Amino acid sequence: MKHIALVFRVVLLTVAAAFFAACGGSFIDPGSSIEDNGMGGGAAPSGREPGSDAVFDPAFEARKAAIISRWNALKPRFEGFDYYDEQPSVIHPYAAGRLKSAFLADAVNLVNFFRFVAGLPDNVILGDSEGMYAQHAAVLLAANGVLTHSPERPANMLEDFYNKGRQGAGSSNLCSGPNLTKSLAVYMKDLGEANERSVGHRRWILSPRMLRTGFGQAGYYTAMYVFNSSAPTPDYNAICWPSGPAFPADYFEWGTVWSVSLNPNKYNQPRIQDVRVTLTDHRRGATWEFYDGCGEHFYVDNAIVFRPGESRYVDGDYYTIEVSGLSPNGNSPSTIRYDVRFFTLP
Repeated sequence: MKHIALVFRVVLLTVAAAFFAACGGSFIDPGSSIEDNGMGGGAAPSGREPGSDAVFDPAFEARKAAIISRWNALKPRFEGFDYYDEQPSVIHPYAAGRLKSAFLADAVNLVNFFRFVAGLPDNVILGDSEGMYAQHAAVLLAANGVLTHSPERPANMLEDFYNKGRQGAGSSNLCSGPNLTKSLAVYMKDLGEANERSVGHRRWILSPRMLRTGFGQAGYYTAMYVFNSSAPTPDYNAICWPSGPAFPADYFEWGTVWSVSLNPNKYNQPRIQDVRVTLTDHRRGATWEFYDGCGEHFYVDNAIVFRPGESRYVDGDYYTIEVSGLSPNGNSPSTIRYDVRFFTLP
């Protein structure tokens, strides 16, 4: 298990699911710790001549402007530490409490910002039942002092309260350490050896069919309810993080893994022995080849996951990604190619 910083701790849901909007590129036809996902391979840079760094890229500029506009509309605005309209109680007599609507609005807005950046529908709303389960889950976790999707029933906790908390814990992304909105960025990083194999927390937030969610917070524990698939399935080939042609470096920090999640309706399950990823850093003139047995961070399961060493990403960095060896179910491309240029949010 690797550590991100301080006390954060995130647990991945153990239920497998297929999540997968276009990566924003062209498709070519032939303190914290995060834990537990499960999967498994690498890369080494090989020197190449740097690619040309275009002075003006209309696609990048247009997408950057759109992302900044959406950020200005959705960025967190809640200030202070008074998160509750009603304080939760994590000791007997237990009480769920109620988070302030402005704090909850920040959380769902940030989820929608992440989804907009990924090219997904950004219309997720707060659901009453989803919020109820998530808030009971946060109280239950805080009462036990243990982060788990299968919490035990504390002494003197009413059965109905416990059942709601247990259902919420089993249906949510869970985190301890940061507050609710900060925990969302932790899920998107999905750091930690096990999480980095499948980026499950990230894929839940970027689920194409998510329409409703809910949030909970009690003490140092937070929950985001993610078991919702009530939206129609959008048309897409893959969901990429980071996505192109423009991506905010603010949300792709040092050590974060890249991921490509294929649409299971358009692609067969990818096989690590078939998939090959080429990542070209035009700014520094380096290229990485990821394939089975290459020796660094490369995994293939529900998502294709890779990382070029312990890379840092800053304003102006420019990459080209090519993913080949895919098995389409029809007319989808067997090779996906896209560009990512990083910029900084204002």
